[in-house]
Amino acid sequence: MTLNVGIAQTPNSLDVERNFQSIKSLLPRFEEAGVDVVLFPECSLSGFSAKMKECTADLLKPYLEDIQSWTKKTSIEVVLPTALAKNGSVYNSGWWFKQHEANQFYKLGLTDSEKKFFSIPDESYSKVFEVKGFRFALLICYEIEHAPWTYFQPNEVDAILWPGYWGWDLESKWEAEKAPGKVNPIFSNVNCWKVPVLQSNFAFNDLEGHSGAGPEGLSFIIDAKNRLLERGAHQRVGGLLVTLEKKDGETLIRKCVSLPN
Repeated sequence: MTLNVGIAQTPNSLDVERNFQSIKSLLPRFEEAGVDVVLFPECSLSGFSAKMKECTADLLKPYLEDIQSWTKKTSIEVVLPTALAKNGSVYNSGWWFKQHEANQFYKLGLTDSEKKFFSIPDESYSKVFEVKGFRFALLICYEIEHAPWTYFQPNEVDAILWPGYWGWDLESKWEAEKAPGKVNPIFSNVNCWKVPVLQSNFAFNDLEGHSGAGPEGLSFIIDAKNRLLERGAHQRVGGLLVTLEKKDGETLIRKCVSLPN
């Protein structure tokens, strides 16, 4: 049993329309490549910026309806993270679009700095989704560093999808320590999970003069044996194509290549 996953890298922009056009421009390329599901970065529709508080349901509605129509037409599922402003609060949220339904998800584990501008819902929401017999945990950005069984149980998922706003650089390595004497909690978690981790990261910031540190592409693809197999292109819009296979109780990465131009 195999599944083809598209991992997108789009720019992080202040403008929702610009973000949407970046998203839409990649979808036909993933369709041509034969994927079953496409993952976009954290807050990819809204953008990750101070303007997230303007992203109400009314503002986002036409863009979400367009993606839903595309999934109906192609039968390709789309995981589209976005900030959502509702009743005076802002949520780090998104929708998993299937052919005839859209399931909302939320980031439930917030860092101290995120708590200053994000909220979490009162209701409980599942972090596990299924695509053609493959079960995925959806962990948003720093949720991946939390204790390994915070969001799902042992043997509950076949792989992890990781949309993020993540500041890798060209010197970043995949090791047990991210700095001397400083444990890499993601590395430790993958040792527990023993399933692949597929990260979708922004290609770069396009925030009209914003100079803070931010993502540069380099989305990481990690296999069940905790090996870094591939990185996305540096500071480049595009993505990766990952073929997963379930065999003898394991999930294997059979192929990982760049999305053709």
